[in-house]
Amino acid sequence: RTREQWQQVLKEMVEVRGATLSPQQVTAVLNFLDSFNQPRREIEWVETPAPPISLAFRPQEAGPLPASWVALIPRTNTVTPWAVQTDATGRLAFLAPSRPAAAGEQSLLIDNRGTVTNGTVTTRLRLASGTQPAAGIVFGFRTDQRYFGVRVGAPGPAGLLLYEIDPDGQALLGRAATTARVGDWVSLSLTLAGKEVTVAIDGKPALRRTVERYRGGHVGLVTFGETIAWFDRWSVAVR
Repeated sequence: RTREQWQQVLKEMVEVRGATLSPQQVTAVLNFLDSFNQPRREIEWVETPAPPISLAFRPQEAGPLPASWVALIPRTNTVTPWAVQTDATGRLAFLAPSRPAAAGEQSLLIDNRGTVTNGTVTTRLRLASGTQPAAGIVFGFRTDQRYFGVRVGAPGPAGLLLYEIDPDGQALLGRAATTARVGDWVSLSLTLAGKEVTVAIDGKPALRRTVERYRGGHVGLVTFGETIAWFDRWSVAVR
């Protein structure tokens, strides 16, 4: 069914059959059902420099993403769509996949307004659940087999990882300790200056590395495997 047809089905379930779903739950179910009906599209990547942006998601914006966002699963022909969703109270809005990816997969959401070489990318994220929850920021994205990323996971000496993806697989570029627990909100910031990459958590520098193969590219968000993660802020400041 199309999204509109599923919407009619849910309306009948609530109004005729007595299903006890709140408006927020109806939206979550609708996003989940619609996520199985998303054809893989031909992507025209915008290669001009990205303009700055600062977003704080609002409940009234709940629903499908604008066309400037591209959701994909690297190295596959499948797509796990993302959507602007709300929590159970309906007062908090955030970006999140409509359904989790499979174990061992990464679910990417790329900001396709242009490329970033030097600048600062910031998001605020919450690891809601998952067997080994992890989520973060993608940068230097060129293809689904060539990009860099920084991920926040469970607290510990390797809770923060900086990595590179290329056709041969994944390479670890750096790691640092984190203390954030599942359920905590964390501000994650990435500053790019030439080949120098600095990662900050809650405004405090946590990791700095020289990344020789970095050449700029698109930026975006990532979740790992069955992780449920919420992102309620997104900003890109370019230099």
